[in-house]
Amino acid sequence: FLLTIWAIVDAAQKDFGTVGKKAFWWLIASIPFVGFIPYFLFGFRKGKKPNID
Repeated sequence: FLLTIWAIVDAAQKDFGTVGKKAFWWLIASIPFVGFIPYFLFGFRKGKKPNID
């Protein structure tokens, strides 16, 4: 459960280029107990955290 929460928070903080891609990865990460697996395998490196200057 904690990995699912972590994936949801991580997806919410990252910029995936478009709102549609962000929504897609957020929905994948939101699948209870298994959604974090495809998110961390395929989506984790696709998004970029915005720079806070």
